[in-house]
Amino acid sequence: MRSTYEDLLRVARRDAVVAYNLAVDDDTDLIAGWQATLSAARHHFRWLRLELSTADYARASGARAEGPFGVLARSLGAGADLLASQNRSTSDAFEDEWLVVARSEVASITALAARAAVTRLASQRSGDIETKRLLLGHLVDVLEKLEFHRVPGSPTIGALLGLATTLPHAPADRDVRRARTRRGDCR
Repeated sequence: MRSTYEDLLRVARRDAVVAYNLAVDDDTDLIAGWQATLSAARHHFRWLRLELSTADYARASGARAEGPFGVLARSLGAGADLLASQNRSTSDAFEDEWLVVARSEVASITALAARAAVTRLASQRSGDIETKRLLLGHLVDVLEKLEFHRVPGSPTIGALLGLATTLPHAPADRDVRRARTRRGDCR
């Protein structure tokens, strides 16, 4: 199975749209999901050579994110993991121009999630008003910082798009190699 960075960004964008369209009524899941998304985005940005200067939400409970924001966090994390798995042979893909555009895409995806959280807060009629006010302020702050990293238009990420991971080849013991050699499967 082979996944490219482009595939993982596409999945993350789709997951952000799903998070935007699905209602999250539970404040705990909304907060945990947003915190997981922000942490994954921050990790992803680090592999794109950018330190996102946003604080965690102060009242994050540490609960596990199960809803659509949790899914998005895992998608963003998968993209970061792919970047982390690269080595010296793929270092040419990390040109400044392409990094700026990749940062823009991750910022756009994360901003969509932040807007989804704002929409969820606005649609909820009950809950702790102080918590909502603090979370809304946090989300607005994060959105402002993310907007700074967005690039207008749709420039290409270049060689970063093709970065991929593959599963390692399964080791074959001596008897399996001998059987494959007899059949002509092994060179």
